[in-house]
Amino acid sequence: MSHDKKYEFQYQYFNNSQPFYGILDLSQETSIISLNRLKKHQDDISKYSIKHLTKSSYEQQYHDLEYDDIEGILIDFHILIGIEKLDLSLKKILIVNEVENEEDDEKLGFRLGNDFLKEFDAEIEDVDGENLLHRLKFTVQLKEIKVQMFKPISQVSKRIKGILKNFLNLIFPGLMLIS
Repeated sequence: MSHDKKYEFQYQYFNNSQPFYGILDLSQETSIISLNRLKKHQDDISKYSIKHLTKSSYEQQYHDLEYDDIEGILIDFHILIGIEKLDLSLKKILIVNEVENEEDDEKLGFRLGNDFLKEFDAEIEDVDGENLLHRLKFTVQLKEIKVQMFKPISQVSKRIKGILKNFLNLIFPGLMLIS
């Protein structure tokens, strides 16, 4: 299993029958949810059990995120996950003020990381072309998200040089170009 794959999953919150979508991102260690996403689940977020993070616990566990971006830790977040609507209680999710590009792609507002897989001792299986999040007591359908990779600049510059060389040969036939 590749650790840079991303999967989309469906879930819903108990008080809201609207389905939401999130991402299971194997390249990330920590699960996060944005304040905007929490507010979509329930207008009054004071009903959630949120613990504030001390600077020392931040430095020990979450040093890959900016401390000022962290709102706290959501404790015992109950959701129905998958189209199967399996009842799961996530013990601990980091709440951040905002997630980059969340306005463009709403599912970025809720990301499960490797801590989720460890907590539920779950794994991802590819069965007959379908991605499944699998554990002894549950199976959840996932949709793999193709991550766009950009070509290294050296490959791009070689392509540009080739195009430029062909263009100059058309305009000035017989011209010798030195690379």
